Amino acid sequence: MKLRRSKVVVLTAAFAGILVLSAVVTHASNMGFKMNKTLAASGVFPKGTNLVALPFKNNYVVAEDVCIALGLTAATGRIQQIDAGAASNNVKTHFCGGAGAFTLLQKVGLRITNPTAISGAILVGSHGGGNTNNVSFAGSTGVTFPKGTNDFPVPYHTTAATAEDLCTQFGLTVGTGRIQRIDAAAASNNVKTHFCGNAGPFALVLGESVAITNPTAVGPIAPGHF
Repeated sequence: MKLRRSKVVVLTAAFAGILVLSAVVTHASNMGFKMNKTLAASGVFPKGTNLVALPFKNNYVVAEDVCIALGLTAATGRIQQIDAGAASNNVKTHFCGGAGAFTLLQKVGLRITNPTAISGAILVGSHGGGNTNNVSFAGSTGVTFPKGTNDFPVPYHTTAATAEDLCTQFGLTVGTGRIQRIDAAAASNNVKTHFCGNAGPFALVLGESVAITNPTAVGPIAPGHF
């Protein structure tokens, strides 16, 4: 699948090497680790809902920082994060250009919508070391969406290739631990779902987040990385 440069977001993190995974092309340069990834224009949910991974270490403090970096449309470009462990007000929402941008949760994926596809934007960061890579997931037993929905930003330097690899790395419960991906550009069958231990897991796409639910809390644990 070819990526059109007019609709490409370049996401940069520190890692040296060449890695190709799904439709996302990654390569090394003297600027660090680059990724080319298309962010789809918004449509009827889930079409156009881009689950985006920020690097574990980054300089983006509030949601508006991401709006500016990506050149999102003022007032209609939208950044959301799910606080999976919160009892209420689980979804943080900011419309670009507006006041009161929320403080970003670290190591939690972003859900981004924008009326038009993103062109030529850059996000910069790197991965941490030691315990700074650890992540924790809230349990999902006895709760309703969005509580317990953990949007995990798959590291740009991950050793996982499929959803089942993440199941294994995090010790998610077989049969009920679940990983989902939104294919924001698809016209139908937008949501890919894999239950841990089942056959046929979908391939991970670097630069994306995946939504993880598990009956019990998990972590802190470090995902596998190069």
